[in-house]
Amino acid sequence: MASTHRGTIGYAASDDILRKEGLYLRRKEYYNLTRKEAKALLSNQEELQLVMTILEQNGFHPRTREEYIVENGIRTKRVVRDIFFMSDEQIRMGRRFVSGFLYETDATFNTNTRRLPLSVMVGIDNTGHTFPMAFMFITSESAKSFKFTNKYLTNLFFL
Repeated sequence: MASTHRGTIGYAASDDILRKEGLYLRRKEYYNLTRKEAKALLSNQEELQLVMTILEQNGFHPRTREEYIVENGIRTKRVVRDIFFMSDEQIRMGRRFVSGFLYETDATFNTNTRRLPLSVMVGIDNTGHTFPMAFMFITSESAKSFKFTNKYLTNLFFL
């Protein structure tokens, strides 16, 4: 349990959580967890669950677009293609300044270890300043990704 905390929260917060579960770990043991488990990486599924949990805990509304891989007519596995997320404040700003007007999107490349482009949608407020309206990790700039984005922008704030 502590190893899932390591790298995301500090010892004190982890210790509080562990004690509630009746578990105890010294500070030195906690910080040595990465040395012992440096070779054990998260699986794709565990990494996705961690990202989604962190986003939700920090007030974002994450959504995923998933597809099935089909081989010889049989679904072999499900993969996440896009992760869309925005916060309550971004929804509020988007409703006020973007809904019925304009938003712009662009993607950055090679900014994370998965090498997924980060698409950033921005709007302009009444003082002429740009604000980030929504974010999305994408596997490609495809029509499916844009339709997925528009679906959740509509669900979350286009009135």
